[in-house]
Amino acid sequence: MNVKKWYICIIGIALMLTGCTLERTVDSELDGFWQLEQIEDLDSGEKTDMHESGLYWTVQMRLLEVWNTNKNMFHESVFFRFSREGNVLTLSEPYYDYRNKGDIKIEDASELNRYYIYNLEERFTVEVLTNSTLQLKNEKIRFFFRRY
Repeated sequence: MNVKKWYICIIGIALMLTGCTLERTVDSELDGFWQLEQIEDLDSGEKTDMHESGLYWTVQMRLLEVWNTNKNMFHESVFFRFSREGNVLTLSEPYYDYRNKGDIKIEDASELNRYYIYNLEERFTVEVLTNSTLQLKNEKIRFFFRRY
């Protein structure tokens, strides 16, 4: 192999290796798919089984997607920016994800109520976070998730 081809090969390998490290996960403990299993109303203490609800949260990088797989209800996704500092998880900047129409910013917090989110910027207390379990609470609801 001549010297010119050798240098091109070395440069190509170096570019491939450095390109893989540009983006890193923000919160590896939280990253992944989470199925909502149960909610608890904090005022009444009433617990509701959510296995059949089809509600999932997906966390990756700086985005958190809330989506519903139950075709009998609504079928849409909402994306949030998120941050986690200590045991406080904050969701903000919600957008509907309409793949054919583009992303539409949500301006009315009541549109999020079907996801048990009540504010355009919602704060949760992280009560439990393990490899298999996530437990959060906001001002009204305690959420119980399992990693899916």
